[in-house]
Amino acid sequence: MLRTAAAALLLALVVATPCAAADTSTGTVPRFTREANPIALAGAARPTRYVEASGRRAAFLGREDGSFEAWAYPLKILHDFHLSFAVAAYADPIADASVASTVDIRPEAATVRYAHASFTVDATWLVPLNQAGGLVLLDVSTTEPITVYVKFRPDLKPMRPAALGGQYSYWDDTLKAYVNAPSQFAIRITPEIAARGLVPIVITASVEKLDAAKQAYAALLASPERLYRESAAHYKTLRDEMTSIESPDKRFDLAFEWGKVALDKGFVCNPHLGCGLIAGLGPSGTTERPGFGWYFGGDTFINAWAISAYGGLDTVRQSLEFPRKRQRADGKMMHEVSQGAGFIRWFEDYPYGYYHADTTPLYIIAVRDYVRASGDTAFANDFWPSMRKAYDFCVSTDEDGDGRVRTIEVAVPDGPGEWVDCTLAVKMDPKARQTNSHSGKETL
Repeated sequence: MLRTAAAALLLALVVATPCAAADTSTGTVPRFTREANPIALAGAARPTRYVEASGRRAAFLGREDGSFEAWAYPLKILHDFHLSFAVAAYADPIADASVASTVDIRPEAATVRYAHASFTVDATWLVPLNQAGGLVLLDVSTTEPITVYVKFRPDLKPMRPAALGGQYSYWDDTLKAYVNAPSQFAIRITPEIAARGLVPIVITASVEKLDAAKQAYAALLASPERLYRESAAHYKTLRDEMTSIESPDKRFDLAFEWGKVALDKGFVCNPHLGCGLIAGLGPSGTTERPGFGWYFGGDTFINAWAISAYGGLDTVRQSLEFPRKRQRADGKMMHEVSQGAGFIRWFEDYPYGYYHADTTPLYIIAVRDYVRASGDTAFANDFWPSMRKAYDFCVSTDEDGDGRVRTIEVAVPDGPGEWVDCTLAVKMDPKARQTNSHSGKETL
């Protein structure tokens, strides 16, 4: 299926609309400069190494050969995204992995360079901070016409264990977009088109109706430069205004900066569930969970300590709100929530929502740690009823007074149950409660 360079790819559950910011006669958007980034990772492409571009609402997860899978939470849009390049001298298109030469990986974007005697193509993955989708921006340098084949496997599935019905696909020539895209299409790029700007491939999806998909598509295509700079500014703030380390080992310092980035990227937003910390991202392959891309209570509480330590207090505050809203009536804290939970009865029909014993005492530690780091007494007062319920749950499960929480009722049926030492979080002696002389409230 061959289209001109004016074709922008829209992978969505509903139709999207074109944006006037793109040059519809050539299908390009303006080039823009990217300032140097002191933590950029640049070097030879290693085809099997993991690389990603992600924001709060979407992610491209792939390898340094340029292949990836695309998510717009909670939907897996596609996997096995590949490019290939056809020029007159070759009978068959040239596979991306065979010409992937270098990579430039930054928190705000990742670029794979494809270098051949006849052409050079820089493919930049840009997943903006707050958009439900992303772009692949092709910067092409060629002295002859080149056809770029875009191939992938469509998914359009929510994260497991949720599921949707069948999909269909068609090209809307007025909108210059595919709806529920096919598995391959081609873009013809002449030297003149390549000289005018970047060729964008837009990938987005929506669980809402037509207007939401239109807005997502238009926002992504309207100004890639602005979206790039917004993301770059966010990570510059993370780098320059939060805690950093200067040591004799520059590799350690660099690893610390990327650790901050990884934690920050773990804060994601789901249109059904809200915003919170997931446990981590990674390619899902042919499955429907990208690494540990669900909301986990224990990981949230442990990671909150590190985020508070480097100064990301607003992220911690919002992240603690997510599990508080899902605290069980008896005070126990959630273990995990699938990002597909908006489509199903997660807590009612699946056994994993409150599976772990350690989440409740860890919640108490995390809230205490945040309040100590921030001095946010209003937050402490607001969270007090939830904290008290969590403490009482710990006490109620200590059947023999040894300071250990036993939670057999939340284990897998016929399983052994779980034990955790709750004394790390609170003293399991009810006499340890006292009245705060300042607030007049009971404290733990």
